Amino acid sequence: CVSPVLTLGMVVMLGWNERRSVCGMRALYEGRDTAQEVGCDSASAGNGELVIFNCDLKTEGLTPFTFPGSDFSFSNYIGPGISVDSEMLQCVENSRTETRKDSVGGGTTSVTTYSYTVEWKSSRVDSTNFKGKGNMGSSFWDVCGGDNPPWHSGMPASGSQSVASMKAGAFTIENGMPGGLSLTKPLQASNSPAGWSYDAGSIQYTRPPSGGTQKNGIGSARVKFMGFDWSLPKVTVVGENKGGTIQSWTASDSWLCTGFTVLALKQGSVDKDAFFDAMESENSAVTYVLRFVGFIVIWCAFKSIAGPLAVAADCIPCIGPCLGDSIEAIACCVTCPPACACALGVIGVVWVAMRPVVGIPLMLFFCCTMGGYAVYLTKKKMGGSGGSDEKGGETIGNEDA
Repeated sequence: CVSPVLTLGMVVMLGWNERRSVCGMRALYEGRDTAQEVGCDSASAGNGELVIFNCDLKTEGLTPFTFPGSDFSFSNYIGPGISVDSEMLQCVENSRTETRKDSVGGGTTSVTTYSYTVEWKSSRVDSTNFKGKGNMGSSFWDVCGGDNPPWHSGMPASGSQSVASMKAGAFTIENGMPGGLSLTKPLQASNSPAGWSYDAGSIQYTRPPSGGTQKNGIGSARVKFMGFDWSLPKVTVVGENKGGTIQSWTASDSWLCTGFTVLALKQGSVDKDAFFDAMESENSAVTYVLRFVGFIVIWCAFKSIAGPLAVAADCIPCIGPCLGDSIEAIACCVTCPPACACALGVIGVVWVAMRPVVGIPLMLFFCCTMGGYAVYLTKKKMGGSGGSDEKGGETIGNEDA
């Protein structure tokens, strides 16, 4: 019952993806033709229109970031955002489950083994619930020596903070725009946190385990802060100028395309054509990735339909497991063409409706593939059930006599 649901879900996803691709590309084509290149001095330039500009970010209106309850403060840094990478060295349980076919009966048996490693983690790992530490021969005590210590209270949580909006030239841009700003400059806190030391080589703060020495350094902590590099303040922005604030620009409606928008930011100075070329490439990349995912899932769904046949074959004494594996391999090969045809058929239907010049060849390929597959199955069925009509034997003498 899962196979039809997966197939239907992927059919819907593929159809949505093609519409998104076609309409998104159309919006980018229209945006390329209508975008006005404006300067950085006047917020009214191109008001109400799609604009593109290369301007420096400004610190105007920005305030320092705070981390309440932590050991760190950053009164010496202002910017569009700050990222935090906090980790503690902890004992981690790893499980590996191996599924083996039973020698008879067509069933399977799952065997799970547990192992332990010491790893850096951005949140506390609760070792009290480890399933394998009490097993005979467990490596838990040799590797970990005991449960993980509590998370250090002075460590800020991993993640990032950002301002809601900031100035680029005379314009106001909202943070979180597609493309975004990179936070690549290592930061040092304005204070000297007690118990922490700054390692200039790894550009991070480190702290030894609390409450004495832990086995394999478990409980050690490290924190890294990254901010915006103000030595490279230039950004390129495309969007609609609404009274000095850059927001999403909506392309004109067309057949099956309504409400598709253009809004993006890239660091550095990028000319108009290169900017739109990059956005078109990104749109195409997403399209192909989703197409591949849809095809693979449909293929797996089709293949799973033959699952009961493989299980039934496994029940045959002696040769059952080998026969079951053979059926699975054959099912994998046989279901690939119809899965490919199904995916291309969905894509073709959408393109026939939206772009007939591309869609009609896809539909022809779909029909030919499915037709050929149907002919193959029909001939195979007839060949298996029919016999030979030729007469055997040898004729001796005169047949007219």
